[in-house]
Amino acid sequence: MSIPDPPDSAHAAAPASPPDPENPAHPEHRRWWTPAGVSALAGVAAVAVALVSVFVGLPRDSAAPDAASPNATDAVHVFVYGSSMPGESRYAEIKEYVESSTRAVVDGLLYDSGLGYPAAKFEPGGEVPGFLLTLEASTADAFVREQTALESGLFVPVDVQTHSGVTATAWEWIGATDGMPRIDAWDGSTAAFGQSVFIRELAVGDCFSNSDGRVALTAWCEAPHGYEVLHVESLPTATYSADAIEAAATERCDQAFEDSVGESPAAAVLAVERFVPSKDEWDSGDRVVLCAVFEPDSLMVGTLERG
Repeated sequence: MSIPDPPDSAHAAAPASPPDPENPAHPEHRRWWTPAGVSALAGVAAVAVALVSVFVGLPRDSAAPDAASPNATDAVHVFVYGSSMPGESRYAEIKEYVESSTRAVVDGLLYDSGLGYPAAKFEPGGEVPGFLLTLEASTADAFVREQTALESGLFVPVDVQTHSGVTATAWEWIGATDGMPRIDAWDGSTAAFGQSVFIRELAVGDCFSNSDGRVALTAWCEAPHGYEVLHVESLPTATYSADAIEAAATERCDQAFEDSVGESPAAAVLAVERFVPSKDEWDSGDRVVLCAVFEPDSLMVGTLERG
């Protein structure tokens, strides 16, 4: 089964609803979220501290210039590892700020968020490859402040040191990484996820998160997500009746759940949620009912087929 441009930091009626991940700030779309576990208080505190550090002073390398800026004596560097890297989707948006770039590596662990961008934890145990960007001096501070505001609630700016010895600002994932696949490097292969779509346009096997009943955020099924589409059907009924539509949806979704899971929703750990047309949508010709499976107390990783 399988079915934020996302921020680069280096870069949901039902019996019960699963915990709704936070809603990431993405330049093109987002009612964003993070995969489970980010405390709003902790996130705000972390971002507040980070913003103070950004305004107080950005890392400048006056002793050991990197190859990205060999003659710089007061260079401002940032380290990126996702869609802001040269050649990736968001680089064109920031290119005007960049004086030069070079490949670089820092210590840390890299994960795929499943939402169209990677997440890094700058801690021992691995390496995070990316690019060291040397910023235009006149706009460097403004760029870092804007980037930090964009990533607020998801990532926090921290100082990192490249393996070549250059200190740079990088954006670190605030939340938990439980269930996120570890990756060696960001290659953009899952960048299409993290899109806001009309929920009943999804197909069986697609995964998504934090739906408001109308719009859903697509997610890579191998990373933490809220729901998996179990069944999609167009009702034959011509006359609108909320009770009749709900009854028909319940019957079809429960049957689809039992066929796939092997037991009724009442007896299973998993649960099923029904998404049905509103009166206005029905009047416009929409008859689609969508059934999605979820875990009431946690996010899911994997699919009904693959586990």
